[in-house]
Amino acid sequence: MSSPSLEEIFQLFIGYAIIIIVVGLIPGGFTVWNIVNCIKEKRIGRMISGTLTIFIGGFFYLLLFVALFDTAGEWNVPVYQGQYHYMISSEYSPIIFLPAMCGFVVFFVERCTIFGVSFKVQSMAVLRS
Repeated sequence: MSSPSLEEIFQLFIGYAIIIIVVGLIPGGFTVWNIVNCIKEKRIGRMISGTLTIFIGGFFYLLLFVALFDTAGEWNVPVYQGQYHYMISSEYSPIIFLPAMCGFVVFFVERCTIFGVSFKVQSMAVLRS
């Protein structure tokens, strides 16, 4: 058995560095950024921090789900050892996805500028007068 070459060690190092960045530094950086924005009065990149957190967090969640779970199908399909049913039955998925989509729409309308149009929500006190 020969010792690994310098090229193999370098490839292994690069692979572990990418894993550490993706698994630790990116989510950790967003966590610190959002905590700082909650504490400080003058927020740093308020518009972009929430949006990036939602999109990158969703991407990492899907990546984790694909890497860890071997899905077999609907709830009426038998599964084998190590396999899982879909998290949400397609029969009941609208009950989950409709409120989630409403939440996303409200988040982006309240927080962001969409297609160059700034949405400003007025308080109920202003509307009553």
